[in-house]
Parts: sequence; C-alpha cells; structure tokens
Amino acid sequence: MTRPDRRLIDVIVVAALVLLALGSVGLHVDRYTKVSPVDEMQHIDYLYRAPSAPAYGDKVGQDAMREQTCRGLDLPD
Repeated sequence: MTRPDRRLIDVIVVAALVLLALGSVGLHVDRYTKVSPVDEMQHIDYLYRAPSAPAYGDKVGQDAMREQTCRGLDLPD
C-alpha cells in the first residue's frame, strides 16, 4: 500500500468515527430532555449570558429557571 492510500483510509476512519459520535450524541440529546440535578441549570444560565462574564453574586436568570421548569429535573422522586 502506498502512502496516499493509507492517509485516505485514515481520513475515512476518522470521518466515520466522528459521524458515529455525533449521531449517538444527537439521538441521546433528542430522547433525554430532563435537566441533570447536579449543575445543568448553571450551564443553561451561562449559555443565556454567554457574551458577558458572570459576576460575583449573580443569581440564576429567569430564562434558565423557565428552561428547568419546562424540562423537569432528573430526580428519583
């Protein structure tokens, strides 16, 4: 096998792995919509505030709380 053939095989394998990873994550996100009880609300809040950095004493915003209320929490009870 020549060198260019090996590189083509490597590119195909990497592309297949990336597509497999994106597909499996996409299916998981589509089916599992509840918010994790640990720290997901803080991540959602950060996404709403992303252009500006959070400051000390900031509280969770209304958008993040609404998102958590609509999705629900992943807790046993």
